[in-house]
Amino acid sequence: MVTSSDVVPLGNFARKLTRDHGLSKHHASEEFFKLANELGVGMIAAASIHQSVMHLRK
Repeated sequence: MVTSSDVVPLGNFARKLTRDHGLSKHHASEEFFKLANELGVGMIAAASIHQSVMHLRK
């Protein structure tokens, strides 16, 4: 179960993975969103992770 307190660390980790692997923030954010939904994280948490990756500076 993922709680609201887990969303920030998950978003930060998704951003780190995106940055470390040189991925496009647009593509990575969509893939993390889909993964979160597939894992049953919840729509609000998935959207928050998506937004976290989208705020990545390149």
